Amino acid sequence: MFRNLILVVLFFSVLLLSTAQAYAQKQDDIEFSNLTCEQFISGLQNMDEESAGYVMMWLDGYLSGITNDTLLHWEGLEEFGTKLADFCQKNPHSGLLDSAKAVGIKH
Repeated sequence: MFRNLILVVLFFSVLLLSTAQAYAQKQDDIEFSNLTCEQFISGLQNMDEESAGYVMMWLDGYLSGITNDTLLHWEGLEEFGTKLADFCQKNPHSGLLDSAKAVGIKH
């Protein structure tokens, strides 16, 4: 059982890495530290769903690093994205990372 779990994790790791590498070849890097909510919303409108998912996972990882949370909460990720988008619509000049911290991910 444990061996199968390791194989599944390795498979998805390779798949994710190859997908991320392909994505990185066609996209500009994102500097989150000076990104405003307005720029974030504008960028999301120009992204496909997969790319937007990568951005949201990055933000989740960033917040997890701050709070030392080592668990990826799939259910909370969509709710976090919705709340962050709503917050950013109302506060377009706020910094994205500060906005993400303000909204947080509720578990």
